[in-house]
Amino acid sequence: MAMTRRHLLAASAATVLAPVGSSAEPAAPLIFFEPGTASQVAYEQAIGAGADYLVAPVVLSQDGALVVADLELSAVTDIASHARFAARRKDKTVLGAPMSGWFVDDFTLAELKTLSTGPAAKRGAPPPTLLTLSEVIDIARAGSVREARVVGAAPRMMAAGYFSGAEVSLEAALARQISVAGFDSPAAAMRVQSSEPAALKAFGGLSRARRVQLFSGRGFGLEGAKGVCEAVGVVENLIVEDDAKGPMHANDFVASVHAAGLAVYAEFRPPAPHEPHGARERLTALFLAGVDGVMCADAALAARARREAADRRNPPPPS
Repeated sequence: MAMTRRHLLAASAATVLAPVGSSAEPAAPLIFFEPGTASQVAYEQAIGAGADYLVAPVVLSQDGALVVADLELSAVTDIASHARFAARRKDKTVLGAPMSGWFVDDFTLAELKTLSTGPAAKRGAPPPTLLTLSEVIDIARAGSVREARVVGAAPRMMAAGYFSGAEVSLEAALARQISVAGFDSPAAAMRVQSSEPAALKAFGGLSRARRVQLFSGRGFGLEGAKGVCEAVGVVENLIVEDDAKGPMHANDFVASVHAAGLAVYAEFRPPAPHEPHGARERLTALFLAGVDGVMCADAALAARARREAADRRNPPPPS
């Protein structure tokens, strides 16, 4: 969706009015919206539904722009249908693994902006294009003004090691963008995410924004996270036990991580049809377990679960 004059005016007002720098972040527990496909419409709808942070996977274009996309473009854009880019399809080795396709660092931002990321939001409107991190920050700021609450950004460094040979590293480009936007503070509504400890460590030497180390599966190592980040993002089954014979219940994972001085964000994935507990019940269980936030593709569902957990913890007095 193209930025209309109304959106630009809102973003401009938000730049002046929205809290930045030393501002307080949203109150925990937080909802991190993870879009299936990043778009202005999806982000704005998530903010309206209650999202506190907009997760934005970021990579570097050929000319050094921070683009919200995957490293390989065919899964998130229509690049395969652009005949003029056919010759740029390549075979590469990415972090030790072979990969084929169209890679973001072989295209300028102007070229990337010609790609479509999905159908138009309404008839006659232009199709959505790839966003830049700067545009996502503007969406968050405009949402802060519109909703009268703080909405932050959570850039997720994608394959940072792949860009290590670039003229400007992904970590350096991100640190500079965060500084320019006024979020270079531990108190700012900015959470930088990565599954690569080396990338988070390098970023920490360039910026004061808080960092989140992501762990996949059960490969969690608390000792490795200390000194690299201020929070960890882990799969939900490390936090709650899924017992088919009764309600879901929490283990001591959150307490142990909190004792080490780190926050805990749960990575939520919708349950399979055969699993005994539904999505809302699972999300509610995570909030009741004491997590500091959840990362979820359905902000409205997460917001309902957060309210339900709060009501269970603090039931209204009997009338």
